[in-house]
Amino acid sequence: MILHAPCQAGTVAELSYGGIQLGLMIDPAGEGRIEVPGFKPVTPAVVSFADGSELAFSLRFSSLERIERVAVMWDTPIQLTLNALEFGAAPGATGHVSPDHPRDFHDARRSGGGFMAVYEPVDGVGQHLQVYSYYLKSGGVAGGVELVVDFPSRNLERLAGTCGDGEFASPRLAVLQSVRGKPARPLNRRLSPVGCAEVASLADGLRGDRVADLKVSPR
Repeated sequence: MILHAPCQAGTVAELSYGGIQLGLMIDPAGEGRIEVPGFKPVTPAVVSFADGSELAFSLRFSSLERIERVAVMWDTPIQLTLNALEFGAAPGATGHVSPDHPRDFHDARRSGGGFMAVYEPVDGVGQHLQVYSYYLKSGGVAGGVELVVDFPSRNLERLAGTCGDGEFASPRLAVLQSVRGKPARPLNRRLSPVGCAEVASLADGLRGDRVADLKVSPR
């Protein structure tokens, strides 16, 4: 999406659509650019500017009939990671897609499989959003993809308040899913809390909550 707003140059706007809020930086020339994931072919959207004005329009997405998509979204100041384990892949293997190993649409379109997109708040505007998309390539492999949310702010960074009965020990997140352009009802989840003594003994590796499964059946 490309937004032209010369009067809003140098500010941060918020794009809202389908229950998602994303921060959008408008550059000194008054232009904002963002590539957003679609969950259905046509979605009403609103851009809210820093001065309180708004612009309403519709976002249109093509080729969603070839996409299966799962996203997680949260507001708290912690870091989570969405991990896709394709066809029984072990963590760290080739079939493990994550923000650290995201692939991209061109990879998926060429060889099949999934790719990841990550969105962060911009100067405090918008939510955290991570989106896994599986491209259904004709003649591709059928199977399952397990979606797991890991909690590096707790497991690796040992951030205060993320274990035991801390403020962020059991964070809320929304899970969005769309199958070939047909969105499911959003789910609200809480991640499982972990005791602080248990966190201190954790070894490296993927330790997270399973939030969704995709059953991939290419045409």
